[in-house]
Amino acid sequence: MKKESGFSRRDAMKLMGLGTLAGGLYLTGAQREALAADAPKAPFKLAVVAFSTGPATSYGYPGHEMMELLVNHYNQNGGLLGRKLELSKDDEGPVAKVVETFKRLTQQDKVDAILGVASSGNALAAAPIAEESKTIFINTLARTHKVTWQNPDDPTKFRKYVFKAVNDTIAHAASAALACAKFFPGAKVAHVHPDYAYGHEIHDIFDTVLKKVDPKAETVAELWPKLFTPDYSPHIAKILSTKPTVVFNSFWGADSTRFADQCIQRGVAKHSKLMGDHGEFYSTEKRPLPKELIGHPPFPVEGLPTAPDPNKWPLNKFYYDMYYQAHQNATPAGAAFTGAGFLALVAAVERAAAVTGSWPSNDQIAAAFPGLAVAHQLGWSTYRSDGKASTPKWAGLYKEQKPYNFGIDQIYHIPMEEVCAPPGEDPLEWIKKW
Repeated sequence: MKKESGFSRRDAMKLMGLGTLAGGLYLTGAQREALAADAPKAPFKLAVVAFSTGPATSYGYPGHEMMELLVNHYNQNGGLLGRKLELSKDDEGPVAKVVETFKRLTQQDKVDAILGVASSGNALAAAPIAEESKTIFINTLARTHKVTWQNPDDPTKFRKYVFKAVNDTIAHAASAALACAKFFPGAKVAHVHPDYAYGHEIHDIFDTVLKKVDPKAETVAELWPKLFTPDYSPHIAKILSTKPTVVFNSFWGADSTRFADQCIQRGVAKHSKLMGDHGEFYSTEKRPLPKELIGHPPFPVEGLPTAPDPNKWPLNKFYYDMYYQAHQNATPAGAAFTGAGFLALVAAVERAAAVTGSWPSNDQIAAAFPGLAVAHQLGWSTYRSDGKASTPKWAGLYKEQKPYNFGIDQIYHIPMEEVCAPPGEDPLEWIKKW
């Protein structure tokens, strides 16, 4: 990539390297050269598992695209501490396929690390396979807050090889409830969520938080269509009959835009505000945000082309330009978080190498994650003792902002400490203490 705005590829590599410094150690130039000279000859094997076909493609496939860009970028610049990166890509599919894929990748292909997985159910099924094989798995897409727990019913014990680069359902739903209370106090809320783990978690967390911060708000409908439902007519009829202030939904991929399109066609958007990830997926589908959604609240986002401000945080522009030049589109969340997960892996490798003085083992790399701070497109992510990273959230209302697909008006920042349960605490119990 050519140098733009005084910020070059070399500058980006330096800033990303600060993640190791923030984690407590930093590799000097001489140390990097020595590690590269003695690096294993075999490539460092990576795999990305995310939807590349079907209705979830618009969320999963950008992860494939970002991994290709980053692996090529590193290989063109000497690899990872002297080791070439080798990337394999797998479509995600249903739970049974993901289980089969993870067993093949860990037992037969013996990859060093796996990134991706968009479905919460898939992530929960894949995590124990990675853990048992001691293969690093960085969940970069699914939001479930339980993926790093050894037991989905026990928040006090954590997996050693499973990490989470994307904000979890707690941060996602709690920030949405705070935004709803801020912009629409006393709202009548219609819930419409896909009927599986992710949808139910989002509903429960949002509902618990909203009752705490806005006791006058009320729920007027709770609707549970199946994932990838083609026609929402029965649900929209119910929404129209209850006359909500806000229609809060957690659809993703093609479901998100299909639901919004049908709500617009049936007149829902004239009388109620649709709160969801719609702008994200219209952009991924390279469709303009419908004018009917201007002034509606998005799910609070982790980043935009203008947030963090690229003049203050040049990595936002660096990765936006990298992705846009390849795909003529703004960087989707699926690409940004997969990139963040990859850069966390790089930082963990470098931190472990700084400790050992040699190329680290997977055990040593995994042990380097807790306390690691990583610089990436969306800002800084800090990895906690439970294996989760937290990334800043931005809330507001949709607006037009050319040349981008959309912007956010009345934008404000939601601190992570306000929406992330401390490690080891049950999130819903933590919220009840507010």
